[in-house]
Amino acid sequence: DWLFENGAKKFNLQGWLKYSSSVKTDPSYPSLLLAYNKALFSEDEKTAQNAALAWSQWESNLCTLQPKEEKNTTTNDEHIKSALEIARIENHFFMHSSWLKNNEILDNTDIIKHIPTTIVQGKYDLVCTPDTAYELHKKLPNSKLILTVAGHSPYDQENLNALICALDEYKSVTTK
Repeated sequence: DWLFENGAKKFNLQGWLKYSSSVKTDPSYPSLLLAYNKALFSEDEKTAQNAALAWSQWESNLCTLQPKEEKNTTTNDEHIKSALEIARIENHFFMHSSWLKNNEILDNTDIIKHIPTTIVQGKYDLVCTPDTAYELHKKLPNSKLILTVAGHSPYDQENLNALICALDEYKSVTTK
């Protein structure tokens, strides 16, 4: 709901307007997730491809702290194929709530609470908001929460640096 229906749109209105106008919603049940599902799995190849490109662009616009300049990807067959595959998988998972019950992960952290964990979270992540990382951190007593000046992407520089540092720390622990 946050990412594809009602929340993140507040932070990128221009991108949202393009994303939300790329498919036709049913007036009696105006769900963009459902409209994208119908378009992405349409038998009409062009409909599916256009939906995938719009889905991909919307998500891409939200992933990095500094949005990248939009490139014309409508003629790159490899990009279109990749966008279609990823959008279909993501949409299928989201249509089924990733097969998770509400709060299922947080309610079952006792299973892994003994495992040392490092959570790297961008303060400006519009895909998975920082409050979710904090909630997970509170439930895992052996966790360390690193908040970065970054978005969602592991390629935002501070996320990348923090992930490399965390991996190096775990590597030094396991090689001793």
